[in-house]
Amino acid sequence: MNATRQVVIFGSGLRGKEVLNQLPPSDQVLFFVDNESALHGQTVSGHPIYPVEVLAEAEFDTVVIATRGNQAAYCQLVEMGIDRNNIISPLMSEDNLDRLSNLRNAHKGDTIFIVGNGDSLSNEDLERIADTGHPSIAFNDIFQRFNQTSFRPSYYVVEDPIFARENPHQILNMKHVTKLFPEQIIGTFPPADDIVYYGLNEEISPTSSSYFSESPLNFGFGATVVYPALQLAVYMGARKIYLVGIDFTCGDLEALPRELRAIAANGCATERIYGECRKDEHWVEAHQRYAIKAFRTAQRFAAYRGISIMNASRGGQLEVYPRVRIETILQH
Repeated sequence: MNATRQVVIFGSGLRGKEVLNQLPPSDQVLFFVDNESALHGQTVSGHPIYPVEVLAEAEFDTVVIATRGNQAAYCQLVEMGIDRNNIISPLMSEDNLDRLSNLRNAHKGDTIFIVGNGDSLSNEDLERIADTGHPSIAFNDIFQRFNQTSFRPSYYVVEDPIFARENPHQILNMKHVTKLFPEQIIGTFPPADDIVYYGLNEEISPTSSSYFSESPLNFGFGATVVYPALQLAVYMGARKIYLVGIDFTCGDLEALPRELRAIAANGCATERIYGECRKDEHWVEAHQRYAIKAFRTAQRFAAYRGISIMNASRGGQLEVYPRVRIETILQH
């Protein structure tokens, strides 16, 4: 019989509720803590929400982190004197930090293909990318191509929590592919040998400045999954990065407002929500502007480091990076 653990959950939002539902029955949840003062005194499923500072005096066995800014929350707890062994954080776990460390410069000096799902992408392109032997990063519904081509990405990324919740089986069933997920969707994909978590700073808006990070604990947000893929490629030591099938239409933008993501994650009609956002010209324009700003930030960073980012997509609207013909780079 499992011993009862007295648990505190750090974070009372959607992820905190997910954690509450995923804990084993033997765990006793004492209360939630949150840095958001407006939530103090409220409850989650009957459990009160307190300031994080109460942990300095409280008696408990374990704190489970379930909030945005996983790294910041972890550091906050350690600075308060909470024993690291009493903190559960998939992002900051020893296994995950080891996996992240193993990815650093794993492809130093190599060429990496970042493969999108745009209409310009052909199955022949995928076959020829596979034939190069170079590593590749793909995302979202690339698995729809698996019955048409032998191409399998070296790495797979999904950033959109709605897409993740709608396609867990297809994603988890990809074999021999390292899967990288932002901490925001840890609740959808529990730890596994082929899963690596990275930190993603969503504390920005379409009007704020973008940034590019070499630290996978704090990647910059770019309103599109292509942006963390670029940061991963640089972290892994790539010297040449080719974008293929990155058409950059409004359908590629993934920066749904958090309120709508939470609604959708709770079971509402996600297609309707996506449709409403993408019909909103102001929403599309704001997020496209932000994504372009992020892509330019990546270009400046890469140029400073002597890294080449080129767009080998056959079509599309992304003109930040120099265009190259895919036939030229895939010549044998």
